[in-house]
Amino acid sequence: MHSITLAAGSYSLAAGVQVRSTVQINGNGSIITLIQNDAIFISSSGRLTLNEVTLNNPTGGCIVNSGTVTLNSSTLRSCINGTLAFSFGGILNFFGGTVTLNSSWITGNSSAGAGGGILNQGTVTLNSSIISNNTSQDGGGIFNDGGGTVTLNSSTISGNRVTSQGGGIRNFGEVTLNKSSIYGNSAPVAGGGGGIYNVGILTLDKFSSVTLNTVENIAP
Repeated sequence: MHSITLAAGSYSLAAGVQVRSTVQINGNGSIITLIQNDAIFISSSGRLTLNEVTLNNPTGGCIVNSGTVTLNSSTLRSCINGTLAFSFGGILNFFGGTVTLNSSWITGNSSAGAGGGILNQGTVTLNSSIISNNTSQDGGGIFNDGGGTVTLNSSTISGNRVTSQGGGIRNFGEVTLNKSSIYGNSAPVAGGGGGIYNVGILTLDKFSSVTLNTVENIAP
């Protein structure tokens, strides 16, 4: 394993970073800014763990994952991707990829296409985490593609917005909510699913809620 420990501060990371083995970054509250429009790419053999790191990219998405990504007490924010051909904001998780958020935030990210916070085709698990104030055309918080699996445990999706469908989540795969809430998200028109636009499998336990979303909580 390659372990990198940073002193608290601000850092810049050049384009084209690829993770093909096990890498752990201990940030101690550091802020890392990606430059030259490029994300961090994790291959199918790669494992990236971020501990107490804030990652941002003002001119592109932040993480493209085909392997394993774990965020512990970390934040992805201001990942601004204006490219429709490769659209995602915070994280693009490909088929076979696994993403786990523990006490982490994905906030203030933007995609010109799908998945302002996360575009998922693989497996995503949120534990005591928040996805908030992200924007996109579809799936403001999360766009969950067919075959994708998303599980929220004691987590929140709030304040996300779209110009089309699925303010909080647009789901074509499988989404499960355990003690979690989807609130205050928005889509522009009736039928757009301000909270969740669901054409897949959606399961909520009795302690979860989908409330105060506009135009409606769940559609169709």
